[in-house]
Amino acid sequence: MTATGIWRLSCDGPHCPATAVVETISAVPDGWRRVSSTDHLADWKPGRRKSAVTGRMRTDSRTLWDVEAGGFRLHLCPDHATVFDAHLPRTEGWAAPPRNRERRVRVACECGVSRDATASRHVGRDPMPNGDAERAWWRHLPEDLREYATRGQAAEVTA
Repeated sequence: MTATGIWRLSCDGPHCPATAVVETISAVPDGWRRVSSTDHLADWKPGRRKSAVTGRMRTDSRTLWDVEAGGFRLHLCPDHATVFDAHLPRTEGWAAPPRNRERRVRVACECGVSRDATASRHVGRDPMPNGDAERAWWRHLPEDLREYATRGQAAEVTA
């Protein structure tokens, strides 16, 4: 027997029913766009760097796991590829104290909003996004963009 995994992506644009099937979760269908809240960290490496605040050299002891904590992705069809451009999410995590298993995350947005969250996940039928960092970003969105998080919920509830 041969098994092949496939994923059905749904557009995260408001009120959009578009879907696409991909064979790997990292694939982006033709014309689609994947926005990741950790895109700005693509060149991040641990080590010494100059502090933006003090100008002194310091060692960044975070791991890639720490830095990417709380990251999330949006998949956008060709019709909605730019719908979140004014509100692109940015997350950056850091190690929590040893006794606390949650990772702290700075959630920021292209529009300038910034707040703290944790990297814990909430799984269930809640219509909001599953992660605390994604929830923090979602809550600040204008009402017309908030719909992305609840697409398909009405169909699941009535089914």
